Amino acid sequence: MPKKKLWKTPDLVPSIKCSDLARAVEWFERVFGFRERTEARLTWPGGGMTWMEAGNAIFNIDEAQPGSDSGTPGLIIKVYVDNLGRHYSRAKSQGARIVTEPKEGFWGGKIYRALDL
Repeated sequence: MPKKKLWKTPDLVPSIKCSDLARAVEWFERVFGFRERTEARLTWPGGGMTWMEAGNAIFNIDEAQPGSDSGTPGLIIKVYVDNLGRHYSRAKSQGARIVTEPKEGFWGGKIYRALDL
């Protein structure tokens, strides 16, 4: 059971890697009228991430860290599932390239990461 109350989110949340988080947020707000969930923005030395609302959907913007494995701008899809353990076991048994094993997330949920083809 999660320790924290989880956000209400759609089952599918795309994540965009960018090179300048503040610039990307400003652009999405100005150009498309999307709204940042400012209370959820996370920052650290050299990076950060936030979530944008677009109608009844959300997407994540993650500042790519130069020189790291995640340093290439691009698109990531987050999928929320009812049973992470079962989902992970199936993906692994079917040959998914697992990047991170299941673990507790800072937000109170669980996460694992896999690469697409």
